[in-house]
Amino acid sequence: TFTGQETVDLDVFEPTATLALNAAHITIQRASVMPESGGAAVPLTVSLDSTRETATFTAPGFSGQRLSVSL
Repeated sequence: TFTGQETVDLDVFEPTATLALNAAHITIQRASVMPESGGAAVPLTVSLDSTRETATFTAPGFSGQRLSVSL
């Protein structure tokens, strides 16, 4: 068992309120998103699906921008 932090850079081309990533055998305690344009980090709601091995992150609207998601 280990702990750590990771940042994932994403390009979002169409408006969406959710982002889904592969999350096999991972426990995510918190996540936030930082828009490339700057400003404060926005906390994300995380929903894990162990059957699909995914994590779905929800926040108020992502659209047409590059994002950095910190886990």
